[in-house]
Amino acid sequence: MIKNPASVQALRRLARLALQRSGILEWRPGKVGILHLDLVTAALRQLGRSEQISPDEETGRLWRADALDLFQLGGMDSRLLAAVADASLKRLRVAPKDIAAGALVGYHLYRSERAALISRLQTRFLARFSAAEIVENGELGYWSMLRADAGFFKRLPPVEAMLERLPKLEFPINFLKEGDKPVIYASGDDAYIRRFGPNLLCSIAKHSPGADVVLNLTAPTPPTLGLVEQWRRELPLSVAASLERLSPRQWPLAKRNVYYACIRFIRALQWLRKLNRPLILIDLDAEARCDLQSAADGMENYDVAMMLDQRRRGPFRETPVGFVYYNNTPAAHGFLATVAAYIGHFLLNAEPCWMLDQTAHYATLRHYIATRTPLRVRWHDFQTFPLAAFVGEK
Repeated sequence: MIKNPASVQALRRLARLALQRSGILEWRPGKVGILHLDLVTAALRQLGRSEQISPDEETGRLWRADALDLFQLGGMDSRLLAAVADASLKRLRVAPKDIAAGALVGYHLYRSERAALISRLQTRFLARFSAAEIVENGELGYWSMLRADAGFFKRLPPVEAMLERLPKLEFPINFLKEGDKPVIYASGDDAYIRRFGPNLLCSIAKHSPGADVVLNLTAPTPPTLGLVEQWRRELPLSVAASLERLSPRQWPLAKRNVYYACIRFIRALQWLRKLNRPLILIDLDAEARCDLQSAADGMENYDVAMMLDQRRRGPFRETPVGFVYYNNTPAAHGFLATVAAYIGHFLLNAEPCWMLDQTAHYATLRHYIATRTPLRVRWHDFQTFPLAAFVGEK
């Protein structure tokens, strides 16, 4: 092993040079750019070696921060993650509020398929922070939404109790004809409907003329309702709409955005029950690439179809929910009811944070596996998903 201090410094200089060349130092979530993840991996191994020989506060902080970025980008192998997590666990003994260290330990356990254990440990870790600190830090916010232990689901009230506390869902536009084909469903607030609705609906009309489409509107203005009525008349689609009159504009922007992103699953449950037909949920800002109704092919042997990110980027990103197919089966109804109750718990009783919708699906699936609750899931690879294109962080 290298013990010469000059050699340790050389390792650190080489690692920093590789990080600069990789582009990772300028990367931020949602930022478009070219990243060389192989260089990041090599640099992290060099930094890890230098930390083993001669620990350094600044180097350790850089090592953990870039390791966290590499993991979230899907470029970290489990061996490297285990090494960083082991060092992070030691770091937490002297710095119990090191957020990157706590996250890396959690992600290592996640890769070990120990969802219930992660949930309990991260709850204890989060207890070290104030509510304001959790809301202000994205990583802490993600973990605060994860509840995968049996006790949480046992205490979770039935979805009907949560629905009673939400604004009543109204159905101002309902021109759907009877049938057994899946209904395509999207949801958003007033601004999002006006901004992204035309492109999504036009792409659906192009590839699925005659399809049944449901739009759920949160606090729509009269002009937006008029716009939906115009789409119903002019596009070769059967369009229905629901609305809720809650206007959460007094909430902070981050909380409003979480509500808009997550309430759609609760309203999807209400539509699934109302229509008694399969429901295809798709992001409002997505674009159909082909006939979305073709997702029904082969679904007679499944309850739910979801996308799977096989890069194993964490419990908040493993199951992107920009597309979910809920079949008209008792198991699918029960699964969506549990997901809706999970989401409703955080929307009504806690401080909801971003990724709640994806976390709810992941945690509920893990709960189903742990309790051996029957659910037939059809997986689509997220990176090669052929039916739609998505924008935004997944």
